[in-house]
Amino acid sequence: MKSYLLITVLLLSFASSMAFAQAPQEQPPASQTEGQAGALDEIGKILLMYLILAMVFEAALTPIFSWRVFLERFDGKGYKVPVAVIIVFLVLWKYDLDIFPKLLTILGYPMGSKVSLAGQIVTALLIAGGSDGVLQIFTKLGIRNPLALKKKAGAAQRSLAEKKPPSALLKELSTNGFEN
Repeated sequence: MKSYLLITVLLLSFASSMAFAQAPQEQPPASQTEGQAGALDEIGKILLMYLILAMVFEAALTPIFSWRVFLERFDGKGYKVPVAVIIVFLVLWKYDLDIFPKLLTILGYPMGSKVSLAGQIVTALLIAGGSDGVLQIFTKLGIRNPLALKKKAGAAQRSLAEKKPPSALLKELSTNGFEN
């Protein structure tokens, strides 16, 4: 179900980017590329905030979904996702949280602080999808590289198993194409 939520969010993101598409430019000025780097930092901050919210909701809903009464009556019947989406949506609605106005403003399409019902629903789906969904967005944006992390962890484990000194580990990582 998480993959369906991620696909929905990505499709909506793609559709909104297509709606606001501009003609490509030949060579962006240096100030524009600096601004783009700043925009990526801001997007990273917003996604980090929503990643933290997703983890908080995962932790907060765990006692409900692990509760004996819930397990006896509702486990395996498909109630977890709708319950999570409804609870997350109610919190987003109460506090006027919506990921899209902030992201679109950073991307150059100012919306002010206009919160929309559709944006809150998609944001609720994103957060209810859990931290995995948000981490997949980080991966798609190139902010997080799980393959590089796995490669680094494997090299560290081999080093521990072989009791290599840390300098040998660094040399192995740099010769295998992994750099910071």
